[in-house]
Amino acid sequence: MVYGGVEIGDYVIMGPDVKIYSRNHRFDDTTIPIAMQGTVTKKTRIGDDVWIGTNVVIVPGVSVGSHCVIGAGAVVTKDIPDWSVVGGAPARIIRSRRAGTA
Repeated sequence: MVYGGVEIGDYVIMGPDVKIYSRNHRFDDTTIPIAMQGTVTKKTRIGDDVWIGTNVVIVPGVSVGSHCVIGAGAVVTKDIPDWSVVGGAPARIIRSRRAGTA
């Protein structure tokens, strides 16, 4: 599922049940029920040549760099630099895909 406001680069592959969001509910005003506060939209970007594993969630406003691999089940809450391999919830950098780097 990809929700509006998402920019996806070339040669991106995704496993099943991936969810990429660009909108979230507002909840900052405690005097108004959350259901009545509306939503906020933030551009979400996926670079070129990215592999997004099954059941990954990418939250609004995140940029995933080019040439990244996002492991199955990861929850991406922060920007991911180019060439990164990430996993976990929240997702963290595991290593780089660049030759000769850890």
